[in-house]
Amino acid sequence: MIYFEKIILFLCLFLGVSFADTGSTYRYKIGKHWQEFISFERPDLLISAGCKKADAEFNCLSYSALTKAKVMKSWPAGGANPGALICKNLQGSIVRGKNERREENSFCKFSDKSMVSSAALYVFALKNAKHE
Repeated sequence: MIYFEKIILFLCLFLGVSFADTGSTYRYKIGKHWQEFISFERPDLLISAGCKKADAEFNCLSYSALTKAKVMKSWPAGGANPGALICKNLQGSIVRGKNERREENSFCKFSDKSMVSSAALYVFALKNAKHE
């Protein structure tokens, strides 16, 4: 009986962590300043908190970039970050940040100063490829 209870507890904790973080706020230090991000669709897909407007819609270049993200026909060798390559193709620049736990993440920064995680660009490029 104790073994069964531990499995149920583990599943509850695992599922809670997996789904509870969507819409959460995260802070990353980029350069000398802290920037706020919110998660969307998955906890690891982050976009600048300022992109979400009062009516719950997103409105920034980073959000627009997600619809334009495309998978490249050929990837360069050497393990390049696919999200960073997509960012470059969308006229963004890659910046790196660290959170309070000193975990690093890379973001694509656009001319309106909005940012989106390079992971989000790659995930959306894959989604967009399925719809072409």
